[in-house]
Amino acid sequence: RIDAEITNTPNGLKKVQIPVWSNEDQSDIIWYTATENDENHYSVTVNINNHSGNFGNYYYSCYTTTNTEIFTGIKDEIKNIELDSGALGAATNQKETQIQIKLEELNLDGIKGQVKFAIWSVEKEQDDLEWANANKQEDGTYVYNADISKHKTSGTYNIHAYVYTNGKMIKLSETTVEVSKPEVILTTTDISTGVFRIDAEITNTPNGLKKVQIPVWSNEDQSDIIWYTATE
Repeated sequence: RIDAEITNTPNGLKKVQIPVWSNEDQSDIIWYTATENDENHYSVTVNINNHSGNFGNYYYSCYTTTNTEIFTGIKDEIKNIELDSGALGAATNQKETQIQIKLEELNLDGIKGQVKFAIWSVEKEQDDLEWANANKQEDGTYVYNADISKHKTSGTYNIHAYVYTNGKMIKLSETTVEVSKPEVILTTTDISTGVFRIDAEITNTPNGLKKVQIPVWSNEDQSDIIWYTATE
């Protein structure tokens, strides 16, 4: 709401107008007619949906028309409109098969839109980017479980929360989560001339191992590389 206190009007006011816009070129300008609340006090209520749902800087001014048709304005003012970012959290389940994402304390103030999550691993530099629609719960939180098998990467994951409204994607908040990386210790044992064994001790694998592969080569250009499948 924009409130205007107007004084020094001995001949009275015929009309009070408050123009509001969010685009610098004023393409979304609306001239609101203020209502008088009590003597010298006027106000208008602005809904950003009338301005394409834009967030950021809003510009406004005030123009008065007196009973003698004198039209006067003041310099422009600026108000920044920010969208509530909520509290975003993420954690893996015990077996690290999923990343459980939850966005809490989000107040969209009647804004209609779809909350979305962007998930990707740092190692793959968004090559594995996943966009997911959040599921709104009865308690007002937004959740989504991301399958780690879709990303096939350990290490750090980025999670960003957005709301898609009025044809625009607006970022709310971001967080990170860690997916365990297997720890490997390799040792070799000579079996006979030209034959050796490679042993791998592998720990930190909460979701188990599907396969262990050990590539071996002797040429620097790896032209003779062979990928051996290890046995447990």
